[in-house]
Amino acid sequence: MKRVLLTGLGCLSLIVVVMVIAFTFAPTSFDYTNEVRIERPVEQTWAVFTDGSRMGEWIHGIERVENVSGEHLEVGSQWKLVMVEGGRDIEMVETVTACEPPSVFSFDMDNPWFLGQHAITLRPEDGGAATVLTAKNTVAGKGAFKRFLLWIGREGITAQGQHAYEHLKEIVEAEPQPEATGTQPT
Repeated sequence: MKRVLLTGLGCLSLIVVVMVIAFTFAPTSFDYTNEVRIERPVEQTWAVFTDGSRMGEWIHGIERVENVSGEHLEVGSQWKLVMVEGGRDIEMVETVTACEPPSVFSFDMDNPWFLGQHAITLRPEDGGAATVLTAKNTVAGKGAFKRFLLWIGREGITAQGQHAYEHLKEIVEAEPQPEATGTQPT
């Protein structure tokens, strides 16, 4: 019995040491990039991407977006995004840090688990018929435990971001093509 107790205490001590080391030395932040090609012009993609009322269509869990301060797409404006996860509301505050329609949108994100910096660019391809959306992201956990959880979940976070942009692609491409402008040959 004494041997079992000592073995159990030894294992528990080892787990505690490993967790302390992991919490202490887990990276404070990580970077990831998402990219998607959308077969629609930049202006059409931008219109859907920046429409807060449609955000819940392409980002899983978003229930609503509420204005906190400032105007739509205004640098410095703040927006509260409310997600439902496991039946609980999770609130995040997005602060717009750059906006150059229709090609650049950057924001800082603050939520109970992490701080994030996100820079999204939309660039035309194929003579303007398609858009490449690139999102460069940096996230940092709040506190050692959350930093550790964020670090071990980084692949899932990256995949979740990619899934959202793939869903945005589906939504934008489901909309009709804009009418061509200019004169038609006779």
